[in-house]
Amino acid sequence: MDTHYLKYPACYLRLPVGKKMRVGILGGSFNPVHSGHIQTATTALKHLKLDRILWVVSPKNPLKSDCPAPSQIRINAIKSVLHRPDFIVTGFEEFFGIRYSYDTLKLLKRRYKHIEFTFIIGSDNIPFMDKWYRWRDMVHLCAWCVVARPVGKSILYNVRNHKFFKQAKNIHFLNQPLNPESSTRLRNMNEYSQRIIKC
Repeated sequence: MDTHYLKYPACYLRLPVGKKMRVGILGGSFNPVHSGHIQTATTALKHLKLDRILWVVSPKNPLKSDCPAPSQIRINAIKSVLHRPDFIVTGFEEFFGIRYSYDTLKLLKRRYKHIEFTFIIGSDNIPFMDKWYRWRDMVHLCAWCVVARPVGKSILYNVRNHKFFKQAKNIHFLNQPLNPESSTRLRNMNEYSQRIIKC
């Protein structure tokens, strides 16, 4: 499988092999993409002075039971609202049959040895971090960026005390105006509008 990863064409990700860059990884199902995702990516890009943000569209969140829209539909939806060359959208996880972020990180670090990767998450992910596949190994694979998102408790408290980050040496916390938008709310609105149309 590792050899297969190395043969993945770099041009598909538009990341140059052998060139030093700082790239953020924003993964998720984006089902659908919303303004909170874009705000999080833009905040990380600006404050960490990243060269690119890699939007990694997952086939399915392994921690959720719902079935998202087909990957290509979600990829097209993201591309339709992103209009800047430093945002790169990819569905390579489905191409390789990748289910976990740990494998995604291993792939990227193996292929792009000169790139410094930062994994970007919203603070609303923190309560679930210890359920991620090989989370104890993930924390050492790259730098981490936690961007404020609406949660029940103080995000700074959660970051400092969550066991996922206790051994991490390179974590950034970024504040931003809290955007209440969520994919769940948008899906519910869409389902509701469809029911009205059918009636």
